[in-house]
Amino acid sequence: GAPAAGRSLEAEGRPGGKAESGAGGGAAAAGAAGGRHTIDRKVNVKAVYYMPNNRKVDLTNLHEALHDILVHYKVLADDNYKIIVSTDGSYVDVDKWHPRTEVTITDLETG
Repeated sequence: GAPAAGRSLEAEGRPGGKAESGAGGGAAAAGAAGGRHTIDRKVNVKAVYYMPNNRKVDLTNLHEALHDILVHYKVLADDNYKIIVSTDGSYVDVDKWHPRTEVTITDLETG
């Protein structure tokens, strides 16, 4: 069934419920796999990008690539403004030994 409003919709990409992709853009989360349905309602996509170094990165480009991956793997039906309403809470950090992307998708539907 559909999650309640405000409920987190974390993809199961590895233990702990966080979907991960390496800094090089590796495999995406298991979206529609495992009996999950493609998300087609208003959501916030929070992403924490752990980079391998302090090199400057463009957060907008990181979001664009992530959103395209989420659509490609049928986690999201589309990456337009009617589905991805916000990316609140997203940021870039450094983890030299374990670069990754942690994604949390939260349902914003109220009705």
